[in-house]
Amino acid sequence: MHLNLRKKMSNENALVIVNYDASYLEEQSRALGYNVYVIDHHNYHNLKKTLTPKSLKNFISTISKKHKNVSLLYGSGLEGKKNIYKDFTKLNIKGNNLNLLNKCGNIYKLENLLKESGFQIPKILKNRKDLSKHKYLIKPINSCGGYDISFSNQKKENDYIQKYIPGITYSACFFLKKNSFIFLGFNKLFLLKKFPPHPFVHAGAASIRLIPFSKKIIESLKYFSIKSNMYGFNSIDFKIYNNDIYVLDVNPRITSTFKMYNDFYNNKLLKSQLSSDIDSSISHKHKVKKNYGFVHIFTDRDFIYNKKPVINKNFINLPKEGELIKKDNPIFSIYMIADNYNNLKNKLKRKISMTKKYYSCYDINI
Repeated sequence: MHLNLRKKMSNENALVIVNYDASYLEEQSRALGYNVYVIDHHNYHNLKKTLTPKSLKNFISTISKKHKNVSLLYGSGLEGKKNIYKDFTKLNIKGNNLNLLNKCGNIYKLENLLKESGFQIPKILKNRKDLSKHKYLIKPINSCGGYDISFSNQKKENDYIQKYIPGITYSACFFLKKNSFIFLGFNKLFLLKKFPPHPFVHAGAASIRLIPFSKKIIESLKYFSIKSNMYGFNSIDFKIYNNDIYVLDVNPRITSTFKMYNDFYNNKLLKSQLSSDIDSSISHKHKVKKNYGFVHIFTDRDFIYNKKPVINKNFINLPKEGELIKKDNPIFSIYMIADNYNNLKNKLKRKISMTKKYYSCYDINI
């Protein structure tokens, strides 16, 4: 009897996930029946190694030999890596075109459309007179997560000098497919207290029901996102100053706030991101009735991680027992739900206070 020993290509859908920490996306995608292949820094430690032209080609080729249908879902990690975007075009990208990701890395490429949509953006400062008159930031092109943004006067090659806009930093999350725009919600973003290496690093967020100019912001978002041909889950970071809405960043990808809204919709948001249609349960009519929030806990010294009594189900993205955590890096995240924003804020504060009794870490401005 002749035996055909060649492996058959699987008809099951395969999904490549790229994110700094892909833990949540991996778990939820597997729950939807996908064969998942991960490129991340937190668990698989293969982000830097795999995202090179040669390694990525081999990575994609190996998966493509096993599966007929291979898709890509991406969060953070692809910013500024235009040299490898071509290799990802071989996959079915479940998100925005990577050219849009590249364009959004420099917000000033979007200036005309943002202003046409009703937004403002902070002014770029170029001469000494402007620098002497205004407080300013040094910000890199393709910044991500607030890293490498500072009040320093040490400007690098890919940095620009941006006028500083005071006030609370918010984000707005929305979902778009086939010009069907769904606003998901507003969030208040958190920063670490006294974190010299990266004073604007993203330290968490909490959903918030209403903010000033809510209706205007949503209308502007709808116009901007449709004109930009956005796809799936997106968000913008912004501040409100002198009755103007200043967009700080456009995030055309999965961000850490995705978990809050996907949990509310019982994984239907991810399902809609990966499928051709939007699940009928996702709608403006289904407003988030609870407040979701999380914080990232950063260590202020090198240490070997051991699980302490404070750790419970509210702690996510945990490191491995005995793992070395380097100074100024995140240890884990704390995720909470409450009936309103004030209760959520108080619960997060209490949890942070308890955590600091067991781990030496930076405090968070909430």
